[in-house]
Amino acid sequence: MLGIKRHLLVDTLGLVLVTCVSPANAGDGESVMVVLLYQAAGRFPRSEHLRADLGYCGSRFTL
Repeated sequence: MLGIKRHLLVDTLGLVLVTCVSPANAGDGESVMVVLLYQAAGRFPRSEHLRADLGYCGSRFTL
């Protein structure tokens, strides 16, 4: 499959906090783990809530 996906972590104002670009054939559940665990972990200690699209839900990531 050709193409890319862009995954964004934004604040309540829509300002981009973290970005991740992945191949189009990569699953959303795998990509969200990259964004949250490797790029955002520890950088936003005041964050209390997370809202995600249903495509990001799965056995490895639950809201």
